[in-house]
Amino acid sequence: MEKNYKELIDQLFEYITKIDKAFEKFNPSKESIGYIIAKTIMLRLEATFSALRNLIKNGFSIESLVLTRFIIEQAAYSYEICKYEEFDDIEKISVTKSIKKYKERLNIIGTFYGQLSRFTHLDIDGLNYYAKVENNSIRVDKRYSEKLKSVDLLFTFALVVSIYIDSICGIIEETDKNNITFVKVDRLRVNYDLFIEKIKGLKLYKTRFET
Repeated sequence: MEKNYKELIDQLFEYITKIDKAFEKFNPSKESIGYIIAKTIMLRLEATFSALRNLIKNGFSIESLVLTRFIIEQAAYSYEICKYEEFDDIEKISVTKSIKKYKERLNIIGTFYGQLSRFTHLDIDGLNYYAKVENNSIRVDKRYSEKLKSVDLLFTFALVVSIYIDSICGIIEETDKNNITFVKVDRLRVNYDLFIEKIKGLKLYKTRFET
């Protein structure tokens, strides 16, 4: 992976830590059990992002995509449960249903999550991403393969960062609609288009693992 890829990964992670610290200090006017659990999950994701950053920088592509999918699940689930005040209601909510409902807020998440699921549940077709037959022998790519480059992982990292931030914004909106004491949501939100603009110079605006 080229040096500038690693630098951009680090910059995105630094932004995650800043958002995490700011969100930790945020206290809504009314704290429900749903909000407390959602906040706990989201704050813990900083550690998951740290692991994801290291996987990408060290070239472990499939493992990176599996962890990216996990972050999306946690972000969608947190957004869904934050509004509930009864523990019994939260127990009825599944991660799968949370993903489906989150699509109503951010429709790109459906396609993105679907693509990532292909790597989480690898079957025989998945061999194409990490194994290649050469001279009657099999060569296994434990890191980047010809079909899955660092460019794809940088793109997915940027996109999952935007989903993480969007989820935090959604949690704030749902739990403190009348008294937002946090940084203005408009300033906090870093959307998909902004990330695309940032990485266009590196020509990272198209994923190659979709086909």
